[in-house]
Formats: sequence, C-alpha cells, structure tokens
Amino acid sequence: MTTVRRLLLYAYACDPNRGSEPGAGWAFLKGALNASQHVTLVTRTKNAKPVLGALTAAERDRVRIISHDLSGFARWLKKRTPFGTQIYYLIWQLRTISLVRSLHAEQSFDLAHHVTFAVDWQPTALAYQKDLKFIWGPVGGGQIAPRPLRRFLGIRGRLIHFTRRIAVRMGYRLFGRRAARRCVYALAMNSDVAAVIARNAPTEVFPNIVVPPVKRRRQNSCEISILGVGRLEPWKAWSIAIEALKLLPTEFRLMLVGGGPDRQRLLRLARRLELTDRVTVVDPIPRAEVIRLMSEAHCLIHPTLHDSSSWVAAEAVAVGLPVVALNLAGPRDVLQNTGNELVDWRRPDVVGNVAHAVLTVRVNTQALNLYPQERITHFLPSLYERVLTESGPELGSR
Repeated sequence: MTTVRRLLLYAYACDPNRGSEPGAGWAFLKGALNASQHVTLVTRTKNAKPVLGALTAAERDRVRIISHDLSGFARWLKKRTPFGTQIYYLIWQLRTISLVRSLHAEQSFDLAHHVTFAVDWQPTALAYQKDLKFIWGPVGGGQIAPRPLRRFLGIRGRLIHFTRRIAVRMGYRLFGRRAARRCVYALAMNSDVAAVIARNAPTEVFPNIVVPPVKRRRQNSCEISILGVGRLEPWKAWSIAIEALKLLPTEFRLMLVGGGPDRQRLLRLARRLELTDRVTVVDPIPRAEVIRLMSEAHCLIHPTLHDSSSWVAAEAVAVGLPVVALNLAGPRDVLQNTGNELVDWRRPDVVGNVAHAVLTVRVNTQALNLYPQERITHFLPSLYERVLTESGPELGSR
C-alpha cells in the first residue's frame, strides 16, 4: 500500500467534543492518522487544545497543529452581522493561502486534504498552490430551495434566499470552479453537489457524517409524538411541520429543539393555527439528551429545503427512529435504502403529504448505524493510495 509520509489536513472546524462539522474534522484527523506517517493540521486556534487533549501520546508525536484566526474585529463581525460566518470563513480562507504556501515549501507534502467547511461556492487555500496535490471535501453545496416550497420561507427567509442565490452563483464562478479543476479528487456531501463538481474533477458521494454508538429506541414509546431537531432557520422549513400538525389527530404533539432567528415566526404560526398547546420549542440541548428524546418519539420530522448532509437524520436511523423528510438531496442520500419516508415535494399539497407520512411511518424501524467512525478510518487509506497511484503530474495543475 502506498504510504503518505506527510499529509496536510485543512480543517477550519475540528473538535472531538462536538458534532457536525467540528466532529467531522476530528473524525477525519483520526482517519488521516491511520493513513499517513505525519499530519500537519491547519485549523482555528480554539480547536488546538481539545484536539491535543484527545489525542494519544503516540498520536501527538505524529501531529503538528498550526492555529490560525483573524482579528478580534473580524470575530465580532462574524457574530453580529448577517452572513457574518460566511464572510469570516471567506477571509480566513484567503488569509491562509500564504500560510499553506510556506508550509508546503517547508515540508513538501505528499498530499493535502480539505475536510471541513468545504463548499462549492467558497474558496479553498489549497487550490492556490500549483504543485500541491489535494483532495477537496466532503464538499457541501449551494443548493437552493425549490420554487414551489419557497412560500414556507417567510418574507425574511425569501430575502435571505435571494441573496444567497446570488452569492452562490458568483462564488462558484470565482472560487468553486477553480477548486474543482485544481483538485485531484473530490468527495461530495450528496448527489446534487457531486453532479456539479464532476464536470471538472473525479468525484464520489461521501457524506461527512459520524454517528458514535447509540442505544436503540425503545419500541412503542411515543411520549413526544413528533420531534424536530436543528437550527430554527427559514430554510429548515419547520413551518411545514407545524402546518402538518394541524392536519393530524389532537393527540399528536410537536417538539422543536434548536435556536435561531425563525423562532418567533414559528411561534406566531402556531398561535394563528391554534396549536400553542401542541407545539413546544426548546433551546439547544446536549447530544445525549437529543438521543434520549429520539428514543421516546413517534418519528423525527426533517423538512429542510436544502441540506448538504443530514446528520440528525442519520442519528435517528441509528437509534431506530422513523424519519419523515422531503425527497431532496442531503436527506435523500442519507435515508436511501433505510426504509424511511421521503415525501415527494413535487406532488400537490406537500403539507398534507407530510402529515400522511407521519401517520403511516413504520414505528418498528430497525436501528442501523451507517456512519460509524470506522467508516472514515477504513476509507482514507484506500482513498489516499488510489489518489497518489492514479493521479499523474497533469492532475492538480489544470
């Protein structure tokens, strides 16, 4: 097997104590250590301490952490302005171009891998080093909400959606296309993103999901009825869940777990539909508590209008909780072949179709963890070997 002697792992987010992108960064770091002799990790400053604390002594000898962050004003801007996170990340990427160049000149990496917060309309600093072979992804995408479903966004959500569409188109032309042409291989979060990147690079679908071992759901336990977990953002389309609840028998209850700017709009909708006694919205809670709620629910409702990779749906499948989601990329790629309900949003009355799906879900769903840590640990050595063996000198210099 071809051995990667020196690997550059580019992970804006990397934290062993968190889920989603930070958890994915940690999982890929552990996998990279199984596939290479030495790893240089470029990440944000706040990630260094938890990463070092979770590595074994032997692993610490094989990892070099390069921390990078922007100024205090940029961090303030990130938290206080619309699209602050995206703007901060864009600047972070551009500011690390010279850092990557100097690291490569110093160590001459065999391979680099951009593993977290990779999106097809944002730059990657790895694409600006001509003699550096790199893997891009898992890459998320700039999917947009289908036109028939945009009414569920609300006024503010539609304005954000319109702005995002412009940013996505411009970003792909400025940055994404370059990254796709320069990488030697790409991993895509879902089939929609893969179709875009495959025009310029060899690509496969590989969601960045990692689900630690969980206890399976207690059968015939329906204390909550319907559970929704995630940010309270317009594009998550929780309004579909609330409107569907109106069509369900009164014994059904909906609990939404998450924080975000759409909270008040959702509560107003519940009041207007006279559902205040059947809808509960709670702030974000620890993952262990989410898993406990999943063990007691009738089903998970996941009506997101665009989602690169549906972590919460994968966790529900691992618990054995039935999932009702729209048949869109992200949920579709995670839930296919699991027996869960994907609602066809193209059919008339999507709200009624969602309500019908909630009523008819298979309660005795088999628990199935398709995304353990071992999936990444076993995958990366073969991927790196394939890339280094098959990519000629012309690849990565397009």
